[in-house]
Amino acid sequence: MLENSYNCGTCNGNYKHGMSWHPLYHVWRSMKQRCGNPKDHGYLDYGDRGISVYPPWLKDPIKFINWCFLNGWVEGLQLDRIDNDNGYEPENCRFVTPLTNAHNRRAQQNTTGWPGVSVNRQGKYYGRRTYKYKTLCTKVYSTPKEAYIATFKLNFLGGD
Repeated sequence: MLENSYNCGTCNGNYKHGMSWHPLYHVWRSMKQRCGNPKDHGYLDYGDRGISVYPPWLKDPIKFINWCFLNGWVEGLQLDRIDNDNGYEPENCRFVTPLTNAHNRRAQQNTTGWPGVSVNRQGKYYGRRTYKYKTLCTKVYSTPKEAYIATFKLNFLGGD
């Protein structure tokens, strides 16, 4: 088990752990940011959806890192939430390969009503499809119908 040693400078001077060099410390810090910092680029997909960090982990990186060591972490594995609608807590976390982690994602719902058409954060529409392992996207349009027509052209030109 890890013990306290010196202050890393990111724990408000209240906690000494000496782990700021460790890869799991960076996992812990990123997890805290995307769940708790509205300015973080991942906040909309985590904190804004109610995804939270187990309180003992939130306050103490050593508790998180010790849990990781005791639950199968080795370098090269990634922290994964088993149920993507629940937070970072011992019963919902595991370590997996990057490939397994890539498959454990929320299903994306098409809210436009047009197949192959998505809406960006600015409210503009674009078409998107995958062809021969490459993602092809149209330019953005004002209406989903325009994006659908452009996507249809992508489908036609793609050769399916």
